[in-house]
Amino acid sequence: MRWKADQLEHVPCDLCQSHSDVLFHVRGDGMKVVQCSQCGLVYLNPRPKPEFIRDLYQQQYFENPGGNEGIGYSAYIEQAAQPFTFYAMRQRLRLLGAYVRLKGANCLEIGCATGEMCCVINRCGGNVLGVDVSEEAVAIARKRYPHLDFRVATVEDLPESVQYDVIFGFELIEHTLSPKRFMKEVAARLRPGGTVVLSTPNLECGRRVGFDRWLGFLQSFEHLYYFTPDTLSAVAETAGLTMHDWYTSGGNGIVEDTKPVSRYPRLKRVLSRVGLYNTLKTLHLALARPKIVFERQGKQHNLLAILRRSQKH
Repeated sequence: MRWKADQLEHVPCDLCQSHSDVLFHVRGDGMKVVQCSQCGLVYLNPRPKPEFIRDLYQQQYFENPGGNEGIGYSAYIEQAAQPFTFYAMRQRLRLLGAYVRLKGANCLEIGCATGEMCCVINRCGGNVLGVDVSEEAVAIARKRYPHLDFRVATVEDLPESVQYDVIFGFELIEHTLSPKRFMKEVAARLRPGGTVVLSTPNLECGRRVGFDRWLGFLQSFEHLYYFTPDTLSAVAETAGLTMHDWYTSGGNGIVEDTKPVSRYPRLKRVLSRVGLYNTLKTLHLALARPKIVFERQGKQHNLLAILRRSQKH
């Protein structure tokens, strides 16, 4: 997507409010990524105005193959991908078992999309609420998992009087207009001693493999912020949360063609014209079930952070 000048706005650093930044990288869509000269936070500047950002998260966002204008995902809508989605979520929860107890816990997933993670949390014994800003995604979640509670809402819409033991937010904080405000809203709904689990692309992976090759700058152009473990920890601390531990997964973050169909451009074009490409791609992913390797404080593409709130209220 190419933004017009009147659709963009300049913003200060969300973490320290400094207006001093330097060019960090130019993304694949031509948008400028900058780094705050004071605290080191990396973010898009200028960025689309809020009203245009909201329009991105409609039904087509969850039906987009991701390579089309670099925005959106198809795996949520495609039921063929559900086996892999469940597999990936179970792997995450197996890792997190050392940090959180789900059985009987009051859980919240922010950005639940079509509800697969909520379903897995429920199967592990957690009482879970899933919220998402997309009406279309929530409608699908309710249809797929009618026994669970899903709402069209942001975390700010939820009452602070209801406290959660564990709050999940996967691939979410990089989309927010203000990560600092988002983290404070999350912390306000977390019981003392509770745990927040967040995931986001790991900027350190991009630094390691080269930003011109890194997936984080070549697609997902709706992302507004880019975090290292240090900057994510700094944002969490403003809300009274501490980084208890973190892991990385997702490989080297380099765009690699692991889908057989994609190796044949003409076949890909034909399948796309008849509406079969996304289905075959997600089916291949579901059947392949690539091994998910978690490295404690590693350098892989996805950063998974475990944050804790003090026992003191």
